[in-house]
Order: sequence, then structure tokens, then C-alpha cells
Amino acid sequence: MARNLCEAFTKRALRRKNQIAIQWKNDDRWINISYGELQNNISSLSYALRSYYGVKAGDKVAIALGNRPEWPTVFFALLYAGAIPVPVNSQGSPKDIENILTNSECKIAFTESPSPSLGIRTVSVESDEFKHALSLHSKEACHSGSQRDDIACIMYTAGTTSHPKGVMLSHGNLLSNMHSLYKLGLMQNGDGVISVLPLCHAYAMVVTTMVPLVYGGRVVYPGSIRAKEVMDAMKESKASVFVGVPVIFEMFNSTIKDSLNKLPGPLRFLVETVTNSLYFVRKITGINLARYLFYPIHLSLGKNMRIYMNGGAKLSESVEVSMSKFGFTILNGYGLTETSPVLSVNPINDLRVGSVGLPLKNVEIKIIDKDEKGIGEILVRGPNVMKGYYKNDRVTRSVIEDGWLKTKDSGYTDKDGYLFITGRTDDAITLGTGLSICPDDLEDAYSVEAPVKEICIFDTPCPKGKTAAAAIWAVVVPDMKFFSEKGITDPYCYLKTIFEKVSRTSSIQERLMGFSITLDTLPRTLMGKIMRKEIKKRYLSGRIKEIFRPDEKRLTNEDLVILQKHGAGRVIDCLRIWSKVEKIAPNDSFELDLGINFVERAELAFELERKLGLQISEDEINKIFTVGELIAHVEKITHSAGPRRDIS
Repeated sequence: MARNLCEAFTKRALRRKNQIAIQWKNDDRWINISYGELQNNISSLSYALRSYYGVKAGDKVAIALGNRPEWPTVFFALLYAGAIPVPVNSQGSPKDIENILTNSECKIAFTESPSPSLGIRTVSVESDEFKHALSLHSKEACHSGSQRDDIACIMYTAGTTSHPKGVMLSHGNLLSNMHSLYKLGLMQNGDGVISVLPLCHAYAMVVTTMVPLVYGGRVVYPGSIRAKEVMDAMKESKASVFVGVPVIFEMFNSTIKDSLNKLPGPLRFLVETVTNSLYFVRKITGINLARYLFYPIHLSLGKNMRIYMNGGAKLSESVEVSMSKFGFTILNGYGLTETSPVLSVNPINDLRVGSVGLPLKNVEIKIIDKDEKGIGEILVRGPNVMKGYYKNDRVTRSVIEDGWLKTKDSGYTDKDGYLFITGRTDDAITLGTGLSICPDDLEDAYSVEAPVKEICIFDTPCPKGKTAAAAIWAVVVPDMKFFSEKGITDPYCYLKTIFEKVSRTSSIQERLMGFSITLDTLPRTLMGKIMRKEIKKRYLSGRIKEIFRPDEKRLTNEDLVILQKHGAGRVIDCLRIWSKVEKIAPNDSFELDLGINFVERAELAFELERKLGLQISEDEINKIFTVGELIAHVEKITHSAGPRRDIS
């Protein structure tokens, strides 16, 4: 077995120089990179890192890039140079990025565009400087002297805004996990694997990029996370494996259901009856006849598409069943950044709904402190368990004892060893995107300027918007003395304005999607710790007495001016139909009022392009916070484009 990742990749590259390693769709054009070309680029950049950039063995270097060929090129080049890659979320908030760069002591950061605000030397992969580095040729043989126990990369867990935790993963950690995944037989030689999840997360990095490149597959970067572009990429690249997170599959499911709901009543009833019958047959015999009934839907995703994998967070059982009824086979898995990352996967020929599958080879799982239902904390052990947290021995010792890692997840195993996840033993929130966040940090951020006595943040199915994906929600107890003294009669709108201000400095995935105001004192333990699970339980059961939420939209003079802008009516009509929110005003927030999450922003941009004929990039839509800002942006690009179709 290979000593390090470089050796594993080089063996594959040398044997398959002419085979396509990476496909990237950029500006509607496919760029194919062979294993030979990729190896040459990596060798050239590795030489430049050492001779030009002054990178030495053990130096930390940040990779703040989206899903594009330069990501694995930089990653492997750093490994060959003896440096340690530190993947960073390029869409993260400036504060999050600053904390990670400071904690990891990065010397250089590779970015998509010049980023002087990062405070360290940055190299844009779009620059002539970087392109020149790829053209350099060294007479030295490109090899790595790293051993299996050496650190391969440091990956920062999400939701640690004030105290970032860098997970040190060794070459051996990653190689063992990749080998176990390959041995499952899910990915075959030459398989195209769609890569849309951010590569700063271990799940995406390993499953959608590392495994394909080391075992002879193709990495397919669609160049966008919009559903249409991703679907086009799946067909055009003839990809066969799609790796997603719950929010993506929830969107797939919602789109299919919306299409079926448009059928005439009798026909819809017939389709539903046949669908339920075929699902019953599938459960009894394992024969998937629904795939033929819904063949046009499957064909729209590409006739080569064979496997759909879900990870990052648990897919709801209802969505899993619904997608199964439509003939899809989604393999649920489970893992952590600290475990390189995959621990278990549902076997394709014997999957169990609601389960995250069986442990991978060489992975041990045990449940401790079980209750009467057999539910307890999940502990894991194996060669994939991290070396520890960077510069944080105390926390490392608290989570690893005798080789067993405390996952802080709760669950149980059935008689056949299938693992079922039931929740968390701590307060961490895992969203449908796979992101794990610390609610304490968010509570501090959102309450620092707000006149509130208490605030509790938790995850809940979003009560508004297109999907019921898990959303970040807050229950707030206002400081009524403050509002009384200031003569403020609408605490909800006042708090909303402050929360929107905080959201503008937060990463998109960590923004509040809504909040409720109550005068009830929030329950706490004897030690004064807020009882988050109890508050969430009361909220979901309707036992939180909500006050102050306005039933009617109140238009300000500024709103009336915005509504007179060119195209305002069409924009709001488009939003109303797409978001399924009936009453929309210019001061409505994408998150707080319309329930539009990170993934849905890209879909909204596509819908506006389809309905209004205006192109809004993903970067542009991600910088827009309110309906009024969207109307102003539409007016701006309409005027700059010159005479076009009338959208008013």
C-alpha cells in the first residue's frame, strides 16, 4: 500500500496518462484534463512553491477555491512540496477566514481572485503569475518523502467562529478511508463523479475528488450549483455517481412532487396509486420497477447515472422513501471530519431506510450509556481517526480515549449491525448542507447589539419557503424595558433590522432563517445553562407563546419608491410564485422572510433568468439580502444591458 497520497496518485497517473482525470465546465465550454496533464501541472507548481514562493516542509498554505481543477492541483502540489494544505471555505465570512488563517499560521493563500484583505500573501489562480508557475519545468523528479503518520492536511470544523478547531488528518487516515470506500465497489474505473459540494469539507474532498483521482475515476466539476447546470453536466459528462447532502435531495424531491401535482386530478391519483404499488413490490422483492415508470425523470439526470450518495447530515426518512418511490436509490452514509470522514454506508443491495448503513472495513463502532431503547452515544475506532486537533491537546484528549473517538452523536444499531442516528449528545446543529455549527457562537453574534434578555438558537424545519430543509431558528425574549423607554411599538421589525445587520457579516449558511418573540422565560438547568432541546420541543409543539409578529406587510416611503422601479412588479411576482410566499414587500429578507437558503439562491437566480431574461451570477445573488436590493440590481443590469425585452 502507498506510503502517502502523492505516491498513490502518481502510480495511477503514470499508468493512465491519457485518461481524462478532470472535466470542468467553464463558460459553457468543457475543459478536459488528462492524468498526464494533471501530473505535469502538479509537478510544475510544486517546483514553483519551493523555488519561487519559498514554501518549506511543514508550512501551512490555505486553499480558498471553489470546485475547479486548480483545487486538486494546488492540494497535491503542496503535498509534493512537503507543505500542509489548509482548505478554507471561500464563501465563509471574513471573520471566519481570518480566525482559521490565524490559528493555522498559514503563510500563503491560493484564491480565485486577488484578496489583499486576508492579511497574508495571496496567489490568484486566474493570474498570469499562477499560469506561469504551471509552465515551469524542473529536472528534479517529483516525489514526496511523507510517511503514513505525517499530517496530510488540516481541515477546520464549521461552527467554531471564536475558537476554530483544526482537524489534523494524516496520509494514513485518508488513504485507509479512501481504500475502504473503494472496496465497497460503488465506484468503478472511469466513473464520472459529480463534485458540487464545497471541497473545504472532508466529505466532499475525499469522496468527490480524492477517491476518483487515486482510483482512476473522473472528477466532474459542473462550474455551478444551479440545478439546471448540474443536470446538464450530469448528462453531458456521462457521469455515473452523484454525491450530495440532504438539502439537495430535498430539492430534487420537491421538484418532482411539484411536477406531479400539476397533473389532472384523476391522472395524479392513478400515478400515485401505481407508485405506491411499485414501492411495495420493491420493498418485498428488491426489484425497482419505478425507475421505468419515471424513466423520463431519470433520463433528465443522465442515462449513465447509477449511484446517488448522501452524507454530511442525515437524510429525512420521508424524503428517502419518497425518492425511492420515484425509483431512485440513495445511499445514506455517516461520518465526521475527525474520521477522514466516512464511517458507514448503506450497502446498495441491502439498504435500510432510515439507517446510515454498516461500518466500513477497519472501522469499529460501539454504543455506550444506552437507554432502555438501546440508544446511546456513538464511539468509533479505526485507522481513519484523526491525529488530533491542531494546537489543542486538551480538546483532543477529551474526545479520544484509548483510541475511541467520541462522536457526540447518539444512535443505535439493529441486530444486523446497521447504524441509526437519532440526534446529538451536545448542542451542535447539523444542517441539511452538512454544515455543523455551534449555536452558542451564533447566539453571541446575534444578541451582542440586540435588546434581548434571552435568545435560544436551534434547527427546525423551515416553516416558509420552497422546502422543509432544516433551518436556523431563534426564540427571543426581548428587553421590553428598552422598547418602552424608546417608544418602539414594533419589536419584531426592530429586531429583524438588527439581525439582518448581523447576517450581512455572517457566512450564508450560518444566517438566521427566522425568529419568534416570546415573553415566556426560557427554561434553564440549575447551573443556568439554557435547555435548548426543551425549548425546541416547546416551539415545535406550539407551546411557545409568540407575540409581536406582524400579520400584514407595512410599506415605508422607501418601499413605495422601490416599487416604482423598473421591473419591480415582475420581480415580486416571480418571487411570489417561486418561493410560495404570498405577501412580499421590498424590505423582506431572503432568509428571515422568504426562507431562501444557500442552495436555493442559485435556483432563484436561474428562475429570474428564465422568467425575466436577465443573467444574475451566483456570486451576485449571494451578495443580495433583501427583495429591494434584488429589484435595484435587476434595474441596474437592465439599464447597463441597453435595449432588451421589457420586464416591467
